[in-house]
Amino acid sequence: MPLYVYQAIAENGELIQGELAAESKDSLQAALLTKGLMPKSIKQKKLVIQYIKKKIKAEDFLLFNQELIGLQKAGLNLPDALFLISDDQDNNILAKTIASILEDLKAGIAFSIACSKYPDIFDNFYITTLKISEKTGNYLQGLVYFDTYFRKKLALRKKVSQALTYPFFLVFVLVLILFILFTFVMPSFINMYSDFDAELPYATSLLLNFVDNIALYGLFCILSFLVLIVLYHSSKKNEKSNEYLHIFINNIPIAGNINRYVNVIQISRTLSSLIQSGIPLVEGMTVLTGMIKSEFYSKKIHKASQSLSEGISLKESMTATGIFPNNALKLIEVGESSGSLGQMFSDIADFYEGILDDRLTKAMSLVEPIMMLIMGILIGGIIIVMYLPIFQMADIIQ
Repeated sequence: MPLYVYQAIAENGELIQGELAAESKDSLQAALLTKGLMPKSIKQKKLVIQYIKKKIKAEDFLLFNQELIGLQKAGLNLPDALFLISDDQDNNILAKTIASILEDLKAGIAFSIACSKYPDIFDNFYITTLKISEKTGNYLQGLVYFDTYFRKKLALRKKVSQALTYPFFLVFVLVLILFILFTFVMPSFINMYSDFDAELPYATSLLLNFVDNIALYGLFCILSFLVLIVLYHSSKKNEKSNEYLHIFINNIPIAGNINRYVNVIQISRTLSSLIQSGIPLVEGMTVLTGMIKSEFYSKKIHKASQSLSEGISLKESMTATGIFPNNALKLIEVGESSGSLGQMFSDIADFYEGILDDRLTKAMSLVEPIMMLIMGILIGGIIIVMYLPIFQMADIIQ
């Protein structure tokens, strides 16, 4: 939420200056008029820290939140707890951010509004949790719910990234070996066969021709890759193209199911934490819409949120999105009728996380031998093709 500097005239004619966070200039103007102040000028404040890349490691933020929970449990009030954390903070960006938040708290600005100035550090879920905590006067419970959610989110992210690390490593090794072969080994064969009077085997000639024109083929591959990136980003701007792209991704064998389960887990886990921390369902759906990075899934949840606000049941709203499998929809219906949606979404996330673990294990057990087979065929095939003329010479001599 941006911060605005304003000047306003009070009913007694006094000029009042101040700073307030608001969604827009219009909303701030309306808020001032409600207080009996006539706005004179409203300008968005340009903070120096906003021009610094404020992304911090997820582990650093998790540690910050854990320290805040620990100090709150020890009985310290919020400003004192933040002061101790900022004073003992190795991350310079986070330390400066906390110090800036402390200044806002001293000026009477709410903690949630102070944090909302730094969306790269504090996401919508965190801000909404703080707003609910401010209503109840108890930050500790909200912070504990967020900590549980964030830990599970990080665990899921690590699980997926670790599963992808080995296949990417094998691809890197394959590309490196092919680069060495084509750059250092193959030219010596080309020089040797240039003085070769006999006709070369077709496969060898084809490979030598490829090596001769490798720069051209490389340029073509790079341009094709850039075109695919442009098409991918342009398709994201078009709703229909974006939908077809995600349908294509979700229908890719193995990878499609993994992608679908990851999104179901993230959405379910987030909704569970939002509901259990005391956030109303409709508001939680709105917060969730802003938290999802994928525009495709964000729009789906937004439509479900609109349907929900129109009185349509959550189960029907979620069915229309096409995100959740039938088993999950049945559990949502049970949770909705029993009033235990928070726990039910947590159960859905746990259930599909178990399935995801199983799918990732099976996928990795298949990827390793397949990648090794591809590497063996490519590298071994290239070496055999390059040595074919020498084998033929040996046969002729015999």
